[in-house]
Amino acid sequence: MSDDATNDANSKGQWSCERGPKGQFITTSGRPLGSKGRTKRSITTALHNRTETALAALDALIAAGSEKAVLFVLERNLPKGGRALEMHGTSPEDIEAAIMDGSISPDEARTLAQTLASLKSLRDMDDLAQRLQALEKLIGED
Repeated sequence: MSDDATNDANSKGQWSCERGPKGQFITTSGRPLGSKGRTKRSITTALHNRTETALAALDALIAAGSEKAVLFVLERNLPKGGRALEMHGTSPEDIEAAIMDGSISPDEARTLAQTLASLKSLRDMDDLAQRLQALEKLIGED
């Protein structure tokens, strides 16, 4: 692309090589983030208008004993790859007690422990981010 074409495209706001204060590319003029075209909006509206009718038809199929309708509902409401667990607590002692009384399998306990560790890690990162912001405020005030 020649320099004239580059300058012309840039002056129209089609793209930019400049970066903002956080190092991200500067937003160009174009379709706003999250906007929907007329076609998508009309389809979405039509589907929303049919929700009650679709649920009533699904309910009628389930009442009539349709195996496919029952499977459809169950597949979308039960957890994938396992079963729903009801625990009274999530401490290591609670998990150990559930294994001992046979409420959960060792594999389910491992998955639960990994999930809890991930959640704790996320909380710790959030806590560190808050502490860092507090320190930045203190430094910025001097």
